[in-house]
Amino acid sequence: MTIREQKRPSDQDFESSQTAEELPPIVEKALKMAQAKHEGQFRKTDTSMPFISHQIEVEELVARFGGDDDTRAAALLHDILEDTDYTPEELEKDFGPQIARIVQEVTEQEEKGPDPRDSWQPRKESYLRNLQDDSEPALLICAADKIHNLSSLIREYQEQGEALWEKFNAPKEKKLWYYGEVLKILQERLDNLIVRELAQLYKKANEVFV
Repeated sequence: MTIREQKRPSDQDFESSQTAEELPPIVEKALKMAQAKHEGQFRKTDTSMPFISHQIEVEELVARFGGDDDTRAAALLHDILEDTDYTPEELEKDFGPQIARIVQEVTEQEEKGPDPRDSWQPRKESYLRNLQDDSEPALLICAADKIHNLSSLIREYQEQGEALWEKFNAPKEKKLWYYGEVLKILQERLDNLIVRELAQLYKKANEVFV
């Protein structure tokens, strides 16, 4: 039996936490779209976890730290251009220019190449440059995204050890560099307590990974 044939939690299992309360219509619409487009995708750090669990966690963080409905919707859609066949034109048609703009701000510009490891550094440097000019909603989503990804890395590293880094296109030193650079920009540009939470997590990561 292959990994993808094994029993996994369904995407719907991760929707239940969202439907416990009535969502604003635009957020509910974004959740349904994200769930449909990311169906069958799983987390890189833990292949038993549906990818939609990440979008939901990011949206919940954005909501907790004051994001409005459009920002919450964009949080649910923040990976949809990178990781699915959904296009920017479809995104704007379905969700309007404001949400489309936020999602595009937090989308990495893909640089194709024969070896994805070679494109890792240029993609991250481009993302960091764009982050210098991104809107406040995009910065909030970025912070929430990095908190969830980094917390997942810490948890999985504690379970898998150094073997975890074989799943990625960059070693832990470069990943820590990247999170540190993101944190610096957010500390300069985003006046929100979420930045403090990311800073504490980044400090913990440096202690755990080294």
